Amino acid sequence: MTLKILAVTDIHGNKICIKNILKKLKREEDRGKPVDYIVCCGDFTIFQHSMLTVLDWLNKLPKKVILIHGNHENAEQVRKACRQRKNIIFIHRKALRVQKEYVFLGYGGGGFALTDERFVAWSSNMMKKMKKEDRIILMTHGPAYGTNLDLFSGGHHCGNKDYTFFIKKYQPTLYLSGHIHECFGHSEKIKKSVLLNPGPFGVVVEIK
Repeated sequence: MTLKILAVTDIHGNKICIKNILKKLKREEDRGKPVDYIVCCGDFTIFQHSMLTVLDWLNKLPKKVILIHGNHENAEQVRKACRQRKNIIFIHRKALRVQKEYVFLGYGGGGFALTDERFVAWSSNMMKKMKKEDRIILMTHGPAYGTNLDLFSGGHHCGNKDYTFFIKKYQPTLYLSGHIHECFGHSEKIKKSVLLNPGPFGVVVEIK
């Protein structure tokens, strides 16, 4: 079964990004190939300014929004706010199964650490619960180390090595991240895994 998502990250409270998401949703609808979910990899605010307003914007979008927080947001405050907004599914440190074989794994926050023992323990535990036929979509805010998604000014890599290890070991179908603005729109492939930083204006991804 095909899964079609509109992935976005780091909109930082910019309503123009919301308008662009709506345009892309309508374009796909007009083509007869509607998007199933909107997926956001965090930093939807600027240091949590007007967070509830931005969440209301996301909540009014015509598709379910699968969300993790970024380094600009507090996980617990986002979790609490999302409970009151039925169109947003907050999946930090959670798994969300959709369309039987697709599983979103969400791990928000951070973006600056080279390693993350909590991610290692959590992701290892999650993978023990997966079925062999499951198609994993991993969402983190910070990028995987040594990829096209974590190249900082001057050509230095600044991502997380544990994310890269996960990708190489478990080969998720799709890996989405944000955080590094210089890498908006960048993508890469590691074996069978597609890696993408969709940027603030969003990218439509169809998984077959």
